[in-house]
Amino acid sequence: MNRIKELRNAAGLTLQQLSDATGGEIKPSRIANWEAGTRQIKVAQAEILARVLNVSPAYLMGLAPDNAIDSGFAALTPAQQELYIIMTQIARLPDEKAKVGKSILQAYLKDT
Repeated sequence: MNRIKELRNAAGLTLQQLSDATGGEIKPSRIANWEAGTRQIKVAQAEILARVLNVSPAYLMGLAPDNAIDSGFAALTPAQQELYIIMTQIARLPDEKAKVGKSILQAYLKDT
């Protein structure tokens, strides 16, 4: 499995959701082509996708052997990984919905 697909799956995103997270700058079919290896990602597109996936463009392009975020994610327990994915999804919501998610998490933390 390539890095883009691994990161997309780890974030719990569909091709369409990942495309939407780029503001529609990258189409789902283009992402699918990169994942299948039928096309190579260019630097400008890697920069956009890397911002969304919280990794370096070099890592996405296979130019960096490791990514600190990847290593950290692998060290988490399954429950922590699931929480990380949920929090990442909340962070990608429109502002009003993200504020609601943030409020829920803050309320939970107050009670612990």
